[in-house]
This record gives sequence, C-alpha cells and structure tokens, in this order.
Amino acid sequence: MSDILYKYKKILIEDYNLDIKSIIKNLDSTDGNVFNIETYNYQYILKVYDAKEHAMNMENTYDLLKENRLDSPQIIRNKYNQPFTNFKNTYLMLYSFINGSSLFNISLSKKVIINVAQYLRKMHDVKINELKLPVVPFKVPEGKNSLLHFDITKGNIFIENDKIILIDFDDAKVGPALCDVAIALTNLFISRKNGTDINGMNIFLDTYYKNNIEQRQVEEPIIKNIATEWLKYTLKNPKLDKKTIDGLENKLLWIEKIF
Repeated sequence: MSDILYKYKKILIEDYNLDIKSIIKNLDSTDGNVFNIETYNYQYILKVYDAKEHAMNMENTYDLLKENRLDSPQIIRNKYNQPFTNFKNTYLMLYSFINGSSLFNISLSKKVIINVAQYLRKMHDVKINELKLPVVPFKVPEGKNSLLHFDITKGNIFIENDKIILIDFDDAKVGPALCDVAIALTNLFISRKNGTDINGMNIFLDTYYKNNIEQRQVEEPIIKNIATEWLKYTLKNPKLDKKTIDGLENKLLWIEKIF
C-alpha cells in the first residue's frame, strides 16, 4: 500500500470509524481523485478535492438533489458531523456506494430512455436558489439557469430497483438546461461503434419536452449548437487519450448530420 493510501485509510478509520478491508484507486477516474473503499460490511467511494469550495459545492448540490427526491449518492459525514475531512490542503469526501448497474451494462430500452429523460427534466425544474456552482465555460443562450450535471454518460447513470440514479456531479454547473440535453443526446445516442440511435433520441426528446412539439422544434437548432460547442470545449482537455479524442471528433461529425 502506498504512503498516500495508508494515510487515507488512517483518516477513514479515525474520522469515519470504518473497519477498512481495502482501499483501491479507481483507474477509470480521469482526474485520479477517486478511490474504491471496502469494509467488511459495506462499500464506499472516496473522492479527494483540491479546493474547499469544490467540496462545499458538492455538499450543497447533493443536499439539493436529496431535498427534491432525485436519487443520487449520499455524502457520509464524519464523526464530527462534517461533510469532508481536511488533509494537507485537500478535502476528503466519502460517498455511499451505488449497487445498481450502469447504462454501460444495460440496453437503452424505451423504458430506460423515458426514465432518464424524466429524471433530467425534474432536475432541471428544481429551483437552484443560491447554489454557487461554476457557470458553463462557453457561450450559451441567455435564459433561466438550472442545475446541470454536465457529464452525462452511460457510466454516470445507474439503475437500481428500476430507479434512475445519477452519480458524479463533480463537473456540475449552472446554466441553460439545454446544455445537459445536448450532452445527453451526444453521449447516450451517438457512438463511433454504433453510429446514431435516432429512435432513441426521439423518445428522449418527446419525453423531455412532454410532447411539446413546437418548443422542441424551436430549441433543436440550439441543442445542436450547444452540442458542438461542448464537444469543442471537451476536446481541449489535455488529459484525454487518443481513443477518447477520436470518439469525440467522430461525434462532432455526426452532430452535423443529425439535426
């Protein structure tokens, strides 16, 4: 066990009273700040944030989701009833573990697509009040600000007992709801391997817009523009590997053809 993992383990034992069986770095995390925790009874997810503001934003975001009955991981407070523990200018936050299956392992049936669209619509209708999250980092149309997940992928959507559970709000923003719609369409229904699922897109949009055809027709060109801007913004991330870059560039080409 590395020195840093040993220190994290010690904090979890002392501050969270956990009987740690194993602590393993999650290699699927782009930022390298996620660790899988296993005790002799439960599993957890540990995230390490560099900024206190980020950790506080996560606390407020997950509290808002819980208040509005939007299923998501729960923050586990330490023995001091604090949502995170400070360690050498980083902030350790412990989350509940989701036992369901991600959409990577489940076919996108009509029922699943409808449930995802309904979850996002409900989330976007939530009053965000004074939620202090970053704003969308590229130009978008002005309008009502919503809570945005901003990283809607198959890996961040879980199903447990027929419930949709959205995880990993680390990239959450405030901005127009159409940003999440554009990201969801791009990540859920366009792939290099399978091309585009037009039928799935239509089911999603029909559900999200509650069959308001007029509003959908007005906003579809905006969704296309946002999807393009989001992909260009994402491609600037220096941490992306070649496979991911190729996939995103392929999505850009498909976006031009679809709308």
